Amino acid sequence: MDLTAVLFEKPLLLIPIMLVVQFVVTQIWSMRRTRLTGAIALCWLAAIPIALVVQNAVTTDREQVADLCRHLAQAVGDADTDVLVQWFGETVQLGEGAKPLPRDELVRRVNRTLDRWDVQQPRLSSFEFNLHGARCTVRFNAACRLVSAEYTIPWFTSRWQLRLARTPDGWKVHQVGTLKPRTSPQDPLLQLTR
Repeated sequence: MDLTAVLFEKPLLLIPIMLVVQFVVTQIWSMRRTRLTGAIALCWLAAIPIALVVQNAVTTDREQVADLCRHLAQAVGDADTDVLVQWFGETVQLGEGAKPLPRDELVRRVNRTLDRWDVQQPRLSSFEFNLHGARCTVRFNAACRLVSAEYTIPWFTSRWQLRLARTPDGWKVHQVGTLKPRTSPQDPLLQLTR
């Protein structure tokens, strides 16, 4: 975990760290009651709410990408391809080494899948980010309930990988793929889009 994550993304980690430092600074002040140690203790006390406000105001690249992934999942859950496609580039690869598809072909395939499956209660977790300037690869777990005319899968889980690029309009997805789970020899994306 890096300093940026602590300072801007993880309030549950930042608050205890700042309180421990405040305790140490207060102890130093109580042993050496000088004007300087008192000023340091007061400044650090004032820094705690300021740090929390800054943390809330700043949105890091990782947070933007995670939010985009959650919006994608919600759009799939709502079967709203008009909202879904706004986060895709002009062409999108479905899997490693696949031929890039135009966005309208991707929409056609997604609509065909969503006509067959009702995706309910989508949830994302376990994000892993690999950021390199204006490029990002993100991996995450997805879980949902899948309902079709034939049957229901009460808890479908999969692991996804998206490759994104920063554009003037924000982050755009250029490659979507699933990672095969260790317990299954088949790719979940291929199972769903057949």
